[in-house]
Amino acid sequence: MSPLFVTRLLKGQPVTLHGQGQHMRNWLHVQDNCAGVETELRHGAPGEDLQPWWRNRPG
Repeated sequence: MSPLFVTRLLKGQPVTLHGQGQHMRNWLHVQDNCAGVETELRHGAPGEDLQPWWRNRPG
């Protein structure tokens, strides 16, 4: 959520949801991102999917 979105919610002002409001955001700490990239560089195979955070995604 953007700061403007949260501020509007707190003030009781209308907010905009795009589509059906079911969009999913993934937040990743920069150190976790760097660790994932390093792991892929050291242990990944050519042509392998380079999105380690999707491997453990629930659902």
